[in-house]
Amino acid sequence: MNSGFTFEDFRGFIAQGKFMAVKCGDCNHMFIPPKPICPYCGSGKLSWIEVSRVGRVVSYTEVHVPLKGFEGFAPYVVALVEFEGGFRLPGIVKDVKVSDLRVGLNVVLEFSRDFPSGYFFHVYSCS
Repeated sequence: MNSGFTFEDFRGFIAQGKFMAVKCGDCNHMFIPPKPICPYCGSGKLSWIEVSRVGRVVSYTEVHVPLKGFEGFAPYVVALVEFEGGFRLPGIVKDVKVSDLRVGLNVVLEFSRDFPSGYFFHVYSCS
């Protein structure tokens, strides 16, 4: 089993300002969150690959009843964003009204510590 393909590793890259996915050397699928084996073919032949921070909105919603710790941010917009390689990652879209979003809109992934966890957290901004 591979080590080095954990969520802690992924967070470490974020702390360095890098957006990384895991790529399978056998079937060429890319995926997030990281796993020690490829979820598509079961291979352990994996590597980290830096991917573009530009993604496309595939779905979105406005949150009025926030998660614990996010009360000060409500209402806020959460979008599901698709990146190169086909993987999708949800996140908060900052400084936007839900009426300004649309499916297909390009957004840019950024990293922020302005959230209750104290960890770097990914957010999106409109490009």
